[in-house]
Amino acid sequence: MKRHKTLAVRIAELTEDLEELCSEKALLLQKFEYAEDAGAEAFREDIAIMESGLKRLEAQEQKYAAELDKVLAEYAELKAQAVDLDPVELHDARQAILPEKELNAVEQLQRAYGDKYRPLAMLDSKRKASGLLHEYADEQAVQKLKRAQQQKIQSEHTPPKSKKKRIDFER
Repeated sequence: MKRHKTLAVRIAELTEDLEELCSEKALLLQKFEYAEDAGAEAFREDIAIMESGLKRLEAQEQKYAAELDKVLAEYAELKAQAVDLDPVELHDARQAILPEKELNAVEQLQRAYGDKYRPLAMLDSKRKASGLLHEYADEQAVQKLKRAQQQKIQSEHTPPKSKKKRIDFER
């Protein structure tokens, strides 16, 4: 279960890395705009620098996309192994370790990005990771199971209602 949560955190980190690469790529492409008086040689140098940066970003994007696919496949494998476990217990265990793992991921990202760390980007990454992991559907299924268990427990502890017999009095 810890490995499962660790993978979910890693997926969130990789998703944020992909977003950073995409935004950096967009900034490089916007940088192609020049003033009219810019020299042709400066323009060529900048294009060469930007093309090499673009190639580096594309290589990193492919690397992170491949790593994300690998982690998602591993996550699916672990989820298949967890089929035999009680879904409610699994959910409760995941919820118990979730705050610690999220805090750990935030701390790692803050160390890596320093002043450039953005909490909103982390929140967006968590949403995307949650979507990739289908956590909302799993949460709904667990809540449905919990309600069914509670209803079952209540019905077992509640004595059955006896039918009241009508007593007709003659007048």
